[in-house]
Amino acid sequence: MTAFKHTVALAALLAGVAGTASAQVAYTGAVNLGYADIDGDTDATNLTTDFDANIAFNSGFELDLGLSMNRVDVDEVPFDLHMDRASIAPKYNFSNGLTAGLYVEKSELSIGEDVDMLSYGLNGEYAIAGATFGAFYGETDIDGLDDDTTDWGLNATYAMGETLAVAGGFARTEVDAFGEDLDLDLWKLGAAYDFGNNITVFAGASWGDFEGMDVDTWGLGASYHASAYTPIPVIASIEYAETDADMLGDLDVWRFGVTLPFGNKGTASAPLNSVAGSAFNQSPNTISDALV
Repeated sequence: MTAFKHTVALAALLAGVAGTASAQVAYTGAVNLGYADIDGDTDATNLTTDFDANIAFNSGFELDLGLSMNRVDVDEVPFDLHMDRASIAPKYNFSNGLTAGLYVEKSELSIGEDVDMLSYGLNGEYAIAGATFGAFYGETDIDGLDDDTTDWGLNATYAMGETLAVAGGFARTEVDAFGEDLDLDLWKLGAAYDFGNNITVFAGASWGDFEGMDVDTWGLGASYHASAYTPIPVIASIEYAETDADMLGDLDVWRFGVTLPFGNKGTASAPLNSVAGSAFNQSPNTISDALV
């Protein structure tokens, strides 16, 4: 976890430096605590903690921060599986709809043995009339693999006022290993609709392909904003999802979550631990994104 502590410390430092030059700060984000029960050819339980935030300063400087901790307890497997990720993406908003910057993401995967991955590169966005189009290009360094790994992807979101939000994206990781070119492709689609009365419905799907091995997932859920009954903003959510994976078989998943939103209210949104939420928060590391 040392790498994660360093990443969070760096994020705090950058935010503090930018804050000294800007008296006005706009921020939005959420913390999500999740639990999932997984049934099928493989039975398991899943505990997740997710954090996502955007900090925008009136100088045009922005900072995206992310943190994800994922623990899986699989029946008849003598060890826990985990995937931890931390990301930071400083960028500059040119006030004409264009935003450009850098990203760094550190991932730690443990499946009996630990594997560290470091992703870094360039990203950019263009916003117009409620729609945002984005792209990224970079590399991922994987412990124990000296060959080249290239990441690139495209994504888009559309918001209709504060009621409807839609997101979609495509990402590819190209691995040149053992004398062969291996591609991992991941498609995502998600939507959230605010019905009013503190109720939001969300749905999402993803399609992954790694050299002919497919992993297809869809999910449907709802959330309730319990602010009328709690002293702090709390959103409770439930989702049912199905996954068809060539290596794992069919999986039925019930997810439960508690979200603590903060900052400026945005459009309708999906919980970070949902299939739809994954579509709204694309990772530049397709390998870790597909595993999560």
